[in-house]
Amino acid sequence: MAGALGEYDEARQLLEDGLEILRPLGDQIGVMLYLHTLGGDVRVLGYREYSRKLLQEGLKLAEAHDYPMGEARAQGDLGALA
Repeated sequence: MAGALGEYDEARQLLEDGLEILRPLGDQIGVMLYLHTLGGDVRVLGYREYSRKLLQEGLKLAEAHDYPMGEARAQGDLGALA
């Protein structure tokens, strides 16, 4: 929500905090969704390599869990980095 309001720094912190919670819980789909959102937000902030890393990790999770919508989202965001 913060990212949608243009508050990308706040969104980044909230998403990074959320990832720290989700990873140990094993919620792979939740992690994937957070990675995609965080990857898009940090791209807007100019952190292109960090964005690429997050989006590629999210893409791998989407592929591993046969989640086509996640694959498409990650590929689209990665394309925006090209």
